[in-house]
Amino acid sequence: MRWGKHVSGIKKAEILQRLGYLLQQGYSLSEGLELLQLSQKEPIKIKFSEVLKELKEGQALYKALESIKLPNDISSFIYFSEQIGGLPTGLVEAGKLYLKQEQIKEKIGKLLMYPLFLIWILFIVMTVMVTYLFPHFKSLFDTMSVDLPFVTVLFLHIIDSIPFLLLGGLVASLFGFTFYITKFRHFTPYKKMTLILKVPFVSSYVSALLTYYFCIQLSSLLKGGLSISQALNIFKEQSIILFLQDEAAWLIQRLKEGERLSDLLSQRPFFNDELAMVIEHGQKRGALDLELLHYSEHLFVSIEEKTKKVVMVLQPSMFVIIGVIVLLMFLSILVPMFQLINSLS
Repeated sequence: MRWGKHVSGIKKAEILQRLGYLLQQGYSLSEGLELLQLSQKEPIKIKFSEVLKELKEGQALYKALESIKLPNDISSFIYFSEQIGGLPTGLVEAGKLYLKQEQIKEKIGKLLMYPLFLIWILFIVMTVMVTYLFPHFKSLFDTMSVDLPFVTVLFLHIIDSIPFLLLGGLVASLFGFTFYITKFRHFTPYKKMTLILKVPFVSSYVSALLTYYFCIQLSSLLKGGLSISQALNIFKEQSIILFLQDEAAWLIQRLKEGERLSDLLSQRPFFNDELAMVIEHGQKRGALDLELLHYSEHLFVSIEEKTKKVVMVLQPSMFVIIGVIVLLMFLSILVPMFQLINSLS
């Protein structure tokens, strides 16, 4: 049994925060987990016992928590916190970040739930109309040697095209799945990210996310007293986010050749252009950790606002589409009725 399937992301985020607060109050890791275990339901208590067992066997916390199925960015947050001895604060911050992510997902789900429900109801109504109502209309109009109105014919053509659209979507999905299984998942992280950044409307979002993760983790490592080279070595040693592992290895090699970090990052297409300027400015001020932290906070707010804007555009668009289809449905019923009345009179 996996804990990740039985506990919501919000619940897991709260557990991480509570564990972090207990560590800040002087509890050991085992004591904190045992205390949290007392207030959990039986399935979760069993998972806590497994985590405690792994910790006693010498596993790092981020490894012991793998069965919880945390997102990679949250696991990496815990990993980096352990490396610099800042686990209590790291758990609290990881929990806060995870909670924000889950709250955003929840809001998006609520915003899209009603339009999707309407689409489902609309699909049922359309099926009933096409199966039972329109055949009677067509038979009646054929008997009277009268052509169906244009709006009804148009609606029927739209209905007839739906199976082909669904088939096309299925073929495209199968092609995408086959490409992922046979090709994409075997690519190097660098090649994967290069391909992803070529997708329209996705590149800026992915670039902002990568920049955010890099900034917030590098900031925490520098704040812990590590040099840039030592921090990048920790990036290189972790195996949670493979892309950042490869990027760190490339950066370390080029830094050894005497190049500046800001110049190197300005050459990489994966990060926001501002990152190089932030690093250069932070190094000049001698406060690189703070500059990266502030920039990561700005990026998170920017990503959140961008996500909300997309959803706010998507929801009205779905309502407009639903409205047009409903209008077309009513017209395709009412116009033939008026035409029949006129022909009878």
